[in-house]
Amino acid sequence: MSIYSATGTIVRQLNASPSAPPAAGGGDMFRSVYDSDNDGVVNDSERLAGQLASYYASAASVTAALANKADLVGGFIPTSQLPAIAITEFLGTVANQNAMLQLTGQRGDWCNRSDEFKAYVLINENPSLINSWVPINYPAAPVLSVNGQAGTVVLGKADIGLPLIPNLAPADWPISSAAQTAIEAREPAITQGSASEVLNGEKQWVALTPGLVGLDQVPNIDATNADNIQQTSARQFVSGTQISVWNGKQDSIVFPRTNSAAFTGTIAFTAGTQPSGTTDHRISMYRIGSMVSFTITLEYATAGATMTSLTLSNITQLPNPATNSNYAGASMYVQVLNGRIMTTSKSANALVISPMWRVNAAANGFEIITAPTFSTGSYRFVIITGFYLTA
Repeated sequence: MSIYSATGTIVRQLNASPSAPPAAGGGDMFRSVYDSDNDGVVNDSERLAGQLASYYASAASVTAALANKADLVGGFIPTSQLPAIAITEFLGTVANQNAMLQLTGQRGDWCNRSDEFKAYVLINENPSLINSWVPINYPAAPVLSVNGQAGTVVLGKADIGLPLIPNLAPADWPISSAAQTAIEAREPAITQGSASEVLNGEKQWVALTPGLVGLDQVPNIDATNADNIQQTSARQFVSGTQISVWNGKQDSIVFPRTNSAAFTGTIAFTAGTQPSGTTDHRISMYRIGSMVSFTITLEYATAGATMTSLTLSNITQLPNPATNSNYAGASMYVQVLNGRIMTTSKSANALVISPMWRVNAAANGFEIITAPTFSTGSYRFVIITGFYLTA
């Protein structure tokens, strides 16, 4: 007899001539055959889903594992089984270090210091110790305050020195009274005129005509064309020959009139006692063409004696007389002048003398000499007048 395992393997042979496994039969079987591990359970009956019981967790191991798991109460983990959680909290803004050390918090909490403009973080459990706080370093701001204000700064017009400026768009800005007056006093805009118009004194555009510029009598003709110029007795052409003749004419008045200028010639008394104390010597002259008329007046403070002759030379204030062969010599006198000698005044006790003139190269070409000696009384005034022809 043979004992087979569940897989069909012969595990015990009970007779000496085994044959093919029996289809059915009975007999004795040792326990070591059907309970090889001696656990009181038939081999293979311990398997579940093809696995031995050892494959699955035991109740003890499950209990031990569940001891380290959190419980569920109403589907939620009770707070008693939750670990400690650090929650960072902002503790506020404090004014200084002393106020920061009086804060209550835990590691990770933080605060602001308004005295330093910094944030401090609590890194240890005791917030009353300065070493439990560290500042958060960040780049320093270039602006610490605005207009003396820190933090959230709101500026108004008065903060920047413009309290009187209204908040208006540029198109709505008002103007000052002075500006308004100046604007109202402006000249109105001048409209454009045409090319043939000008702006007159009344600020009007008017046509540009010859009369507008004072040429209303001037005809609009080509003056270079002689046929366009009408000749009358009052308006005629002048030829080149006529112009030459006209240019050769002598001016009517050659010299301007000398009206009582100081006499600068040389005065010489050649005999007798001379007068002295000069008070005034004058000469006046008037010339028309080649004719010269003159007056010389000599006045003295002290009278001269009789028997005196007088010569006036270097008379550069008078033009030289005309000369010819009849009186060209220095000794040739021409008696064409009048003369008077007075004692105390120019109008009393006058003595007529007969002055003459002659050409004298040594005396700048012209001199006046009185007639030979006169013998009546003393004198203070000499007046010589006359006229002659120049060269």
